Amino acid sequence: KTIEHPVYLPEAIRKITDFESGKDRGRIYRFISSAPRPPDPRASDSGFPAERADLCALLDHSDSWRRETAQRLLLERPMTEDVPTLAEFARSGKTGPGRVLALRSLEALHALSEETLLAGLADSEPGVRENALELSAGKAGESALLRERILRMSGDPDPRVRYRCALAMGLFEQDGKAEALAEIALAGLPERWTRAAVLSSTDDGARLLHLLAEKRVFEASGAGELLRPLARMIARQEPADTAKRVVGALLAPPGEIGGSHLALTVGVCEGLPEGSEGLPQQEAFGRVFAQAKERAVREGEPLSARTVSIELLGYTLADFAEEILRKLIDPREPREVQTSAIRALGRLTDSHVGGFLVEKERWEGFTPTVRSTALSTLLSRAEHIPALLDALEGGQVAIWTIDPNSRLQLLRHSDPAIRERAGRVFEAVETGDRRKVFEDYLSVLSLSRDREHGQEVFKTHCAQCHLIEGEGKEVGPDLTGVRTQPDEALLLHILVPNHEIVPGFTNYLVETVEGDLLSGLIAAETPTSLTLRQAGGEEQTVLRSEISSIRSTSLSLMPQEMERTMTRKDLADLIGFLKGN
Repeated sequence: KTIEHPVYLPEAIRKITDFESGKDRGRIYRFISSAPRPPDPRASDSGFPAERADLCALLDHSDSWRRETAQRLLLERPMTEDVPTLAEFARSGKTGPGRVLALRSLEALHALSEETLLAGLADSEPGVRENALELSAGKAGESALLRERILRMSGDPDPRVRYRCALAMGLFEQDGKAEALAEIALAGLPERWTRAAVLSSTDDGARLLHLLAEKRVFEASGAGELLRPLARMIARQEPADTAKRVVGALLAPPGEIGGSHLALTVGVCEGLPEGSEGLPQQEAFGRVFAQAKERAVREGEPLSARTVSIELLGYTLADFAEEILRKLIDPREPREVQTSAIRALGRLTDSHVGGFLVEKERWEGFTPTVRSTALSTLLSRAEHIPALLDALEGGQVAIWTIDPNSRLQLLRHSDPAIRERAGRVFEAVETGDRRKVFEDYLSVLSLSRDREHGQEVFKTHCAQCHLIEGEGKEVGPDLTGVRTQPDEALLLHILVPNHEIVPGFTNYLVETVEGDLLSGLIAAETPTSLTLRQAGGEEQTVLRSEISSIRSTSLSLMPQEMERTMTRKDLADLIGFLKGN
């Protein structure tokens, strides 16, 4: 039976599909015995005791429905005499879930005491401690006992409790808070949300960094994932000279420069208003930049270490790094190396990145992901755009390689001269009827399919923006569930991506006060910043104070004219992989 919404199917398929089929049957079936059924005790509340103490006792019941119904009945008819019973139950109930329900009930009755919370924080069950921490966070500012107890929980053996402990510390001030956060950070380095909780609760980033260094964080695996955003935070919180001094002290000799030191330096460069201006001339930072230059090209170096080294080179001077970055933009290098080198090259001042990237042979040799990165780099800064327009006018860059979103960026640019040139370049472009392309390519659905080759096509053309069964990047919609869609629908969405845009996946253009133009999906918002997610999963955070304008393009981030980058057999194999056949 058809279970798809009409909007997701091609028009031709809609005409021959009965969307009412199976409507009288539903999609979930229940087998019913012919023997008489006993009455369901859950059909009403009549089977529950009237005595309040007995209702409280049911909070320990093994059946979650009975536990939660008992709690509901207690809260629907609240009585002050329930409070002592619930408080005692929160301390000595037989089960963890029952004690949690008692705590939550007391909170709903505005009767949760400091004594009861302290008992919950010391409970033997991690789930009770976790809930008690959440309930204590808002009250800790008025209770020294609660604050001290929360700080002591930084060494809790349960990671969820430590995570909740870090969040609670963001709501109060207390001596020893930085030490407690450092302990949680070290224990939770591999855990993304724990790192985020620690950073969000940190009032003194410089103090936290000092404590982490004392605890030898630079020797810990994955420390760069914490140190980079921490250094960025310090650079934005502190005066520039202070931030440079704090970070520079940890980079000074003696000692070997490792990946964590590189990540720390990238973070401070990202956070400083003037970027890395003056840093390469300082001895401590100069060591790191020199090490980055070596590691960026070193054979056998882990890919993650190479990419962070390349990123760091983007904060140096053109005469120091431009030559080496150009060499890394080579089809023999991994895709991640090429894209990192392109972005780093685009940040260099006084570089000639525009003319270099749009050289005909080089542009034509870019894979779709690398070309997308090159295009976004060229469009990000006004000084790079004339070289792109020159190449479009001269035929070195084919117009079809400029996707609709990028064309729109040029046509709506704040610089009138760029808008005028872009208008002339694209005025003769025949956008074409994508429906006709779709109809022309329907024949690929009758071709034989090679699922293994289709997986390789997916990795090359789709994995930088889509996930399927955990493989790929989370930028566009997850494709794991598309197997239920008809072949024609999949082909339509590949060839006509703007046919239907899933809510939340519309592309946005953001112009900064300095004239830079950024594009991407809105991945996150805070009161002070906006995070854009671009193809390949690359994220860029912009402070709201730096935004001049923001507007939706009403277009999908997915490029059109995918048929130009793959053969008909590639398309057939890709659909076979997506369908699992």
